[in-house]
Amino acid sequence: MANRLQASLKTLTQVGFLEGCSFLLLLGVAMPLKYTLGIHEAVRFAGSAHGVLFIAYLVVLLMTAHRVRFPLWGMPLGVVAAILPFGPFLFDYLLKRAVIKLNPELTTQGNANTSANKDAQPVPADIR
Repeated sequence: MANRLQASLKTLTQVGFLEGCSFLLLLGVAMPLKYTLGIHEAVRFAGSAHGVLFIAYLVVLLMTAHRVRFPLWGMPLGVVAAILPFGPFLFDYLLKRAVIKLNPELTTQGNANTSANKDAQPVPADIR
């Protein structure tokens, strides 16, 4: 069961990273090329790639929400995060902290909290 949860979160992390990077590429590189140098192809290619990754992110988010016990705010915040620059990166961090709190079996043996570090949230190596 824990392996299935970790695999779902890892897939969401990977697709979210790609989607976030494609959005930043579109906003930070392709659009300035279009409007400053008149290179319209940059937006066409980066926009198409971002569109495919955006849809893939939403599908993976829905599948992961079904497999993993998301907090109540998980699904709506994931959709909003997909629309904002840097949103998927922040959402990934917040979601992992919340899911680990709800599913303690996801923590690995070597990440036990010590008395010196009792407020830290361990993150399994498999879903970083």
